[in-house]
Amino acid sequence: MAAGLGKRAIKAEIRELKVKREAALAAGQSDDLKKYRRLIHRRKRRLRRLMQFS
Repeated sequence: MAAGLGKRAIKAEIRELKVKREAALAAGQSDDLKKYRRLIHRRKRRLRRLMQFS
């Protein structure tokens, strides 16, 4: 992933990850579920940081 992504790109990534998280939850794959939850968390933190400094 390239540095300096805009707000819209980060939000789109979060939406993609949420779909993957839901699929992992439905399939009962706890390892994948944890992985996607952490990735969503990191993207949201990046988004908040971006909004704070802009």
